[in-house]
Amino acid sequence: PVLTTSVVAVFCRYGSAPKFANPSLSFLPLFVLGFVMAGGGLLGGEERQAQKKRTEAWLVDVKARALAATVLIFYAASVFIDFPQTISIILFSKVTSGIDVPTPWALGGPFTDLLRLGAMAALVLSVLVFVSALPNMPALAAAGSRTLYVYVLHDLFLMRSGTLEIVVKAANPGGGLVRWLAMLAYGFMVTLLLGSKLTETLTHVIVQPEWLVRMITPPIDAELAPELKGKQ
Repeated sequence: PVLTTSVVAVFCRYGSAPKFANPSLSFLPLFVLGFVMAGGGLLGGEERQAQKKRTEAWLVDVKARALAATVLIFYAASVFIDFPQTISIILFSKVTSGIDVPTPWALGGPFTDLLRLGAMAALVLSVLVFVSALPNMPALAAAGSRTLYVYVLHDLFLMRSGTLEIVVKAANPGGGLVRWLAMLAYGFMVTLLLGSKLTETLTHVIVQPEWLVRMITPPIDAELAPELKGKQ
């Protein structure tokens, strides 16, 4: 599923229609990655629990933590390094002509975009390993249980609203490190906001339109209900 959604995300960026290049699709593989790691898509409850346990064991593994620390230290130090343009696109998703414009073929085209998704996945997994090592944080745990809302609504807050651009411009005089820390802090606050109970209450009917599912799907036959329940 992760590889499939990665290919779809890259393909949509190169579609002829501008609406195909919605930047939210770039993050779809990461959302699916989290879904798979949590046991999503597995029919049996025991299989899902086994997958969750494997994921939890990996998050606390010494080798995984060492690798995650290496990745995070590299990204923190990279703000002082002037990389070639193609490497900057892969590592930092730096765009050349706007977020909705696909990477030019001269800079690697879709192959660069696939490598960019791989780098993003490595960074996200490293952050997950880092967060798992932190003390229990109820606010962060609550936001993590509503990642669907963060994924669906983040584009509106980070890109369409222009607030991220304002934060970057305000931090520019301080240099690369200050800009990086400002973006990190802003992203953290937006994640807590979009993953809050208030956001879920206000946007539930749009983000998780159960009413629409009930309207377009036929009711389950009462005779089949026990069998389907046993597979969940």
